Amino acid sequence: MDERRHCEEELKFEEKGEEKRNLANAIGVTEEETKQKLKECYKSQDELAPLVDDVRQPICTCYIRLLLLPQQIFEERKKDLIKNKTRNIKKEQEKREQDEAQKEEEEEEESEKWSNVLDDVLMHNNNGQGAIEVQDLWNMKKTDNLEVRHISIHGEAGMGKSTLTQRIVYLWANDQLWNNRFEWLLRISLKSIVDIFDNKTGRKKKDRKSQWSKIMKEMGVLKWDKNDTNVLYSKNGLLLLDGFDEIVNELNKNPELQTWLQECMDSKHKNRWVIMTSRRNSECPYLDCNAEKFHVVGFQTQDIQKYVRAYFQNVATVVDHHYDHQSEAELLIQTLHTNQSLSILSHIPYYLRFFCYLTRQKKGAMEKKNGETNDLDNISISKLFEVLVQCYMQWDQHGATSIIPRSSKNTFLKFKMEMDYLSNLAWEGLKADQAVISCDMQQRVIDKLSNKYHFPQNIVTSSQWSHIRAFLVLQGQVSRAAHPSGSVYFPHLLFQEWFAAYYLVHCLYEPEASEGIVRHVQSWFMRNSLQSIRW
Repeated sequence: MDERRHCEEELKFEEKGEEKRNLANAIGVTEEETKQKLKECYKSQDELAPLVDDVRQPICTCYIRLLLLPQQIFEERKKDLIKNKTRNIKKEQEKREQDEAQKEEEEEEESEKWSNVLDDVLMHNNNGQGAIEVQDLWNMKKTDNLEVRHISIHGEAGMGKSTLTQRIVYLWANDQLWNNRFEWLLRISLKSIVDIFDNKTGRKKKDRKSQWSKIMKEMGVLKWDKNDTNVLYSKNGLLLLDGFDEIVNELNKNPELQTWLQECMDSKHKNRWVIMTSRRNSECPYLDCNAEKFHVVGFQTQDIQKYVRAYFQNVATVVDHHYDHQSEAELLIQTLHTNQSLSILSHIPYYLRFFCYLTRQKKGAMEKKNGETNDLDNISISKLFEVLVQCYMQWDQHGATSIIPRSSKNTFLKFKMEMDYLSNLAWEGLKADQAVISCDMQQRVIDKLSNKYHFPQNIVTSSQWSHIRAFLVLQGQVSRAAHPSGSVYFPHLLFQEWFAAYYLVHCLYEPEASEGIVRHVQSWFMRNSLQSIRW
């Protein structure tokens, strides 16, 4: 009897062992499948986000060298530069007392001063000393020897924060970065998932995992299921949360989004690390107390030249093998050297890419002899903003929209109503710190313009609203919606700033915008564009 019982117990033990082995094998298969789903998605995202109708930019060939400055070094350099700036101001005041300079000369000196500040910040007196490379981010230890699990990366619009996160997941997908450390990486654009969370009704905590399928679908990860979500909770991984500053306003109104974000960053998840990007004016309260802070800074002078040459080399590779990329690159480099305003902005990667694009456009226009060229040689900042808005209006995610002429001469006159709406919306959004612009704000702008353009009370029947929708400028909107039906956003915060600048100059102060007002607006946007590199 005892022998029989002993045999039965051995058989049960073997069966349990077999079940555990099968379960372990199944889990292993699921982990590998989850990893492959993510890698396939990130490998397919192998180009930088489209910029108007520019040539595609493969992420593996374009020049990306974004330095990350630790918070301590950033603050030290900030203090040093404030001292230098104060000293320079005193010298300038003394000089003005002796001999008052003309206004144009002062502006030129100011531009030169900004250029010097940029190089000072980036060079760190010894070719970028103190900066850290991306691959070394997780090798840092706090002074108390605690492990760093949360990293906050700050930088102003156009500095390359989103590009940095895209490059990280691309390198991981190609087994070139952190593959021994993380089983999974998730890159999430926060502004694009806002509407997934219901801000009116609560969701039970036990259903929290079900939201991940919607998030992954929005991020372009195909065939995601609950087994994949379980891997997120059981295996080591990294969350890259891009654009916290763009949802700050939404957090205050959407407790469901707030709860999800808080749970993502909860310290109870011992297998989860987080990198969050944001502009400098927003700090996520859910970062742990040991979070390390870094600042993305603009290109150094030598980076600018390398980027320009790589850009035009890519044009020759992708578009035209006979393209004289070397002369075009050197022409732009020379233009940036002689135009101080453009020289300052070229330290911002997003602007530099636009300058490359406009240089190509100029060459194409000259070859067609249509006389419409965007000459960067002597362009002013106000004219630059106008050109950028024109380029943007002539493009959407699927190419140029049919209602917008390729000729830019009459664009603003012909589509004055649409420009009023978009620029007004951009300005109201900036004032309210809304990158994700609510339905209520869209409706308020429509109401504001209704008298000017004689909107009927029922905008459902208005041809004006269909014209505004047809631009496809704003993302997030339902193309066939008869009225504002959801939150919208500009593809990049810089676009929102450009439209807001247009509103201040051409709409708010029309029809007699004085030269002083225009100069004031230019100055304001220049300062705000340079906030992260000012110090």
